Amino acid sequence: MICIKNEDKLKTLRHSCELLEKRLDEILSDSKQFNRYIVNEKQGGNTVCKEAVFKKADDKALKNIVGILKETADIKRTLFEIEDEGKSGAQTGVILIPEVSEK
Repeated sequence: MICIKNEDKLKTLRHSCELLEKRLDEILSDSKQFNRYIVNEKQGGNTVCKEAVFKKADDKALKNIVGILKETADIKRTLFEIEDEGKSGAQTGVILIPEVSEK
């Protein structure tokens, strides 16, 4: 059995993250991506699969992409030892709005 060093595993994981981010960027740069569906259409006696664009976005695909983005961000935080400010301190649920100076 071949033993892979931790450093090699981290390089592989980092490279995988980079590839995943590149692919997600391609997906998200297509403005119609989440409005595109594969539909079955009857033509004569055959059923043909076609691509169609609708106004309604595919909620399931959007949720999947958001999940992948979150997981990728978690992996990167772990790889680069970045502390998530939202998870590190006490969470109050309060949004602080800066003061506006009166003119």
